[in-house]
Amino acid sequence: MSRVAPPGKAKGILASARKQAAREGHFSNYSASERKAALK
Repeated sequence: MSRVAPPGKAKGILASARKQAAREGHFSNYSASERKAALK
């Protein structure tokens, strides 16, 4: 089985994806605290 991302990079990739989703307005599945943290 291969890794999706090299060790240590998955968190950054997820953060990037969340920021892009925020820009596009896709936040219906996040709590208020998650939205605040993801927009930093």
